[in-house]
Amino acid sequence: GQVVYILDQVRALENEMLHRIKQQGLDIVPRILIITRLLPDAIGTTCGQRLEKVFGTEHSHILRVPFRTEKGIVRQWISRFEVWPYLETYTEDVAHELAKELQGKPDLIVGNYSDGNIVASLLAHKLGVTQCTIAHALEKTKYPESDIYWKKLEERYHFSCQFTADLFAMNHTDFIITSTFQEIAGSKDTVGQYESHTAFTL
Repeated sequence: GQVVYILDQVRALENEMLHRIKQQGLDIVPRILIITRLLPDAIGTTCGQRLEKVFGTEHSHILRVPFRTEKGIVRQWISRFEVWPYLETYTEDVAHELAKELQGKPDLIVGNYSDGNIVASLLAHKLGVTQCTIAHALEKTKYPESDIYWKKLEERYHFSCQFTADLFAMNHTDFIITSTFQEIAGSKDTVGQYESHTAFTL
């Protein structure tokens, strides 16, 4: 679902940028890069391809960067619950690949989900770039009572990393985009996803 969402948003963003650039009489070619993991052993897919054009766009590409450790590249897919030890090195590698691809630095970095948002925060800080956070389902509210029983579930889900990443990103970012008002402030019966973090601590 999130892959389709991101691709749809990128197509819409490119169209809007091209429209506004033309309206303002500017001679600029926009560039949008979607950053994700490169998976060398993902046979039968394009996940092992470094750069892939986004279907239905002119100036948007998927740029894949592998996870790596001191032992080398992580070649296979790993669960999103297991990505946390790789993200600092990944951020450094992404910064290097972005500089190579753009011959400069981006104007805006948009993060999505806990892992993407922490990488976006680290990148934005490193590069001095404006950051946007998208978090449709903050991890704490996605799993009922996980904020109370996170220690019991830590070995399997690493909730301490996920919750910390969400808190760090929402406090570091320049602005946040949500799909609904309920994500921010909830309803008369439920507390909002962001609102629920104001009094939360591990």
